[in-house]
Amino acid sequence: MIKYWQPMQDYKYFLNESKVHFDSSERVRLHTGLWKPWQKLRLFDTDKAMEFLLPFYSNTGRPAKNQPQIFWSFILFFLLFSEGLAKLSLTLWVDRLKHDRLLAALIGCTTDSLPPLGSYFDFMDRLWAAPPTDLYARDKLLPASWNTKKPDKPKGKKHKAQEAKPKITESIEKRLMSGKDIPFNFEGRLQRFFYHVAVLPSMESGLIPREHLTVSGDGTAVHTHA
Repeated sequence: MIKYWQPMQDYKYFLNESKVHFDSSERVRLHTGLWKPWQKLRLFDTDKAMEFLLPFYSNTGRPAKNQPQIFWSFILFFLLFSEGLAKLSLTLWVDRLKHDRLLAALIGCTTDSLPPLGSYFDFMDRLWAAPPTDLYARDKLLPASWNTKKPDKPKGKKHKAQEAKPKITESIEKRLMSGKDIPFNFEGRLQRFFYHVAVLPSMESGLIPREHLTVSGDGTAVHTHA
């Protein structure tokens, strides 16, 4: 169960109250390098996220804390990493929040009320749609050493890197053509989550046109618009 889900209205109020205590250097950071991430966090309605996430929490047991804060933290982490402003390490990110009250405020926390590292992995496990076997557990498919592996490089110009599993496309095609489900679409919940909390609100706001939509899928085995 969820102990308390901070509504979007409370999150915005918390940010406004926190800004009063920022010093001049923190205000400059907020209105320069952190401006775009800040605005995106303010526009992302996590109330819709709660509606989707509730079924993945048990009605009994210890209540989960800081769930929207973890969600905002993941978003901010990704936004800063995509701009080269954060390292690809969740451990380093959580430690960084402890020493930066501006970043902590942007995820709806003070530096002494941050969610622990383990809570981030618990949150990810809820969205990991794996079969009931350890073989497909998230920590088995994505071990801690995953990001240290260098991807294979193409052998030359106009060549693609060698596929890790050459028969995977054929396997997927056979299952789909025979009417079977794909048993390893572990990101299925995450994809539906993104659809409900990002795609649909964007369509309702007119940011994405409702008519004549195309599918983007560069590198896939079917004809799409890349």
